[in-house]
Amino acid sequence: MPDIHKSKETPAQKIKHLERELEDEKLKKSSAQPYGWYYGQRAWGWTAKKVLIRSIWEIKEETTRKLTSICRVFDRSPQGMYQAIKRIKTRANELAPVNDFVMYWRNFIPRVGGKKLDPPS
Repeated sequence: MPDIHKSKETPAQKIKHLERELEDEKLKKSSAQPYGWYYGQRAWGWTAKKVLIRSIWEIKEETTRKLTSICRVFDRSPQGMYQAIKRIKTRANELAPVNDFVMYWRNFIPRVGGKKLDPPS
């Protein structure tokens, strides 16, 4: 007995659906290229998560797409994104006085501790 409630896609709906999937794949690949990181790989461990959060947020800022649709592409929840951004901003605010202090001394005495304070390249 055929299921009456299942609706089949019309050809136009199927084309629209496939176009959306293609656009999502392009979005994934274009966001991963600048960082040299490809979605799905765990080459960097914990850093990959931060790069993903940063790239999702940059896509949201650059495009007119909603965060919900971008998060759906990358298998993340919008709530998790907002929480991660909140944690990043809180951490930056906590470290701002330390950063100011270090930059003051680096300008005042540039030779002292330069190698210790610079992040590795």
